[in-house]
Amino acid sequence: MVLAVTSNWGSSFTESGTIPNTSGYGVSGWQIELDTANTIANVWNAMIVSHLGNVYTIANTASNAQIAAGGSMSFGSEVISRCPAAAQRTRTEAGQLILLAWPDGLPLAP
Repeated sequence: MVLAVTSNWGSSFTESGTIPNTSGYGVSGWQIELDTANTIANVWNAMIVSHLGNVYTIANTASNAQIAAGGSMSFGSEVISRCPAAAQRTRTEAGQLILLAWPDGLPLAP
């Protein structure tokens, strides 16, 4: 997964995330875990399903659960920064991608 800052206002910023599906199979359902000291105030093309400590779990919406084999899905977020300088960098491998199921609904093997 790649997160890139798209706008920066010092005390807050927006970023876009791209989730690639590098497998040979389509997936139905995804979520990522982001560990950040910043506050994620808003997301689009995704939803925050939990926030415990510094860890946010962000998941698909009903309209973007499917990621075709070799395809990708993008989402965005508005972040209130505790460290404005951190917003200057592009973060790669910023989160752990968890694919939830194959398109037929069968869960992925552990």
